[in-house]
Amino acid sequence: MIMPIDNEEATEKCNEIKNEPFQGVRCDECGTKYTETHIDTFVKAMEFTELHLRNMQTDVDVCKFCLDRHEGVLHPMNVTHAQTLDHAFDALIQVQLWDQAFGLQR
Repeated sequence: MIMPIDNEEATEKCNEIKNEPFQGVRCDECGTKYTETHIDTFVKAMEFTELHLRNMQTDVDVCKFCLDRHEGVLHPMNVTHAQTLDHAFDALIQVQLWDQAFGLQR
């Protein structure tokens, strides 16, 4: 059975979250906190990947390296992450590594 949400209790929790001191960024949707370290890591991973995606021809090693840098940093639905998966898939198909190509992000 689904219980109704106590609006007063929810409001109190929201106010507690909003009033606590925090250095960094907080997601407006879910409330996840991101420190400056998280943000810096995210920006570096994005910049690195964008640079290599622009400059590379489908190269398995570079794609795998980029994907390793994304792990735990980029959301699985992040556009840059998806583009990297696409490039990795193409690169693996070109070198006939079928099992690896179809094993990406199952």
